[in-house]
Order: sequence, then C-alpha cells, then structure tokens
Amino acid sequence: FSFKYQIGSSYRYDGGEIIKEATCMQPGVKKFTCNILSCGHSYTEPYALSTYTATEIFDAAVKYAGKITAYAPNGMERSFGTGFVLSSDGKIVTNYRVIEGVCSADITINNIKYPIVSVLAYDEERDLAVLKIDAANLISATICKKTVSIGEAVYAVGFSKGMSITYSQGEVVDGKRTVNGISYVQHDAALKKGYSGGPLINAYGEVIGIHVQRIDNAQNLDFSVLIDALDCMEYGTPIMLQDLYEQKPLYYYFFYLFY
Repeated sequence: FSFKYQIGSSYRYDGGEIIKEATCMQPGVKKFTCNILSCGHSYTEPYALSTYTATEIFDAAVKYAGKITAYAPNGMERSFGTGFVLSSDGKIVTNYRVIEGVCSADITINNIKYPIVSVLAYDEERDLAVLKIDAANLISATICKKTVSIGEAVYAVGFSKGMSITYSQGEVVDGKRTVNGISYVQHDAALKKGYSGGPLINAYGEVIGIHVQRIDNAQNLDFSVLIDALDCMEYGTPIMLQDLYEQKPLYYYFFYLFY
C-alpha cells in the first residue's frame, strides 16, 4: 500500500482514472498513476458518488422531465401531467391516470414537443404507465433502486397546472411505506397539481420514485411509488391511446376526474 503523497518521495500522481464506476449501490474505484517519466508507480482507492446542489439537480432534470398534455376526443386540452425519459430511445414514464381516458397526448421535453405514439405497458393498481415517443438520443434519467432512508434529501420535479417546470425539496419521512403490497416513499417535498408522474430525485441526482399522490388538506403529506415498481410492469403489444380510450365503458367518462 502506498499513500498518495509520501514524505520524501518524488511521486507525482495524475488526476485519477475511473476503472470502476460508482453507483448508488456501491462505491467505484479510481486508479492514480505517477506521471513522472519511467516512474510507473500507481495505486487505487474507492470513491463515492458526488452529491449535487438543488440548482444542479434542477438543471439536469430539465433535460429529461417533460410536460404531458392530454386531449379529449374533440381535440381540447383535458389534463396535464409530468413524465420523464426512461431510455434514450423514447420510453417515457408517467402515471396511468395522466393518460387514462384520453384520445391523444404529447410530451414537451426541453422545449421540444413529441406526440405520444403508444402505451407500452400500464398498471392501474400502481398508477404507472410506460409510453413511447418517436425520438432517439434523448437524455434519460439515472435510476437508483437502493433502499431509501428516513431523512434523505429529496427533490420533486413537475409541471404545476401545465406551467413551466418547477421543483420543491424536502426529506424522506418513511422510506418504504407499504399499502396493499405496493411500496411508497413518503416525503415532505410538496407535490402540486400537475406533478403526477414526475420524478422524485435524491441528492445524487438519481430518480428513486414516481409521484403518485398527495393528501389534500394535509401539510406536505406526499407519496411517490418506489422506482423498482417499474420492474413489475408487464409489456405486451403496444396500444394506441385511442384504443385504450375505447376500452372504457361509456358511463366511466361521466364520473372520471383528472388529477
């Protein structure tokens, strides 16, 4: 073992090369090499992910979070929600309620509007949907499935009432509150109307949950389903929003209220 700086030594190390990327689950490894000619000495040491400021997290989220606008059969705007990029080829995550009972929808990401092409998977019980847009080389969110701890700093991002992107911050109140077999993060980062389907982000800039509900008339009593709920999604033949709309019985549309 050798220290980075040894008393009386002539070692001069470079800035370090990452030989194993750090993840939310485990530290990475950096290799430092002496850059003096013919030295050849090197050593490794672990490193952890860096935390980010609220501003840095918000600036990153703008690139992968988007405003979803849903339309009624007559083409009028019917509801708004939030989604985020799951993969660079155009997979989008949001709440099922955001696209339930609508004939068409689009998502605006970083000021570019994309029509929703199809629904790849949805889960009414968990209130999740994976959508598809025609796009490539999108910036996708970084996902973390590590156990969430009480007191962790979290950031909620979304498009309140269809306006421009905003965020709130707070702490985890309960890292795994289970209701009817579904695990949620309970936190006090305020969720506003329009945040449905948006990402809950930790201090490392990773998405750990998906906004699903807030308790009205309560002080910041908010819930986001844990991100690993996406592993429970069943993918079948992609379905068009129009087809999903037509599957609902007629009486449904007289009682359905959008979040």
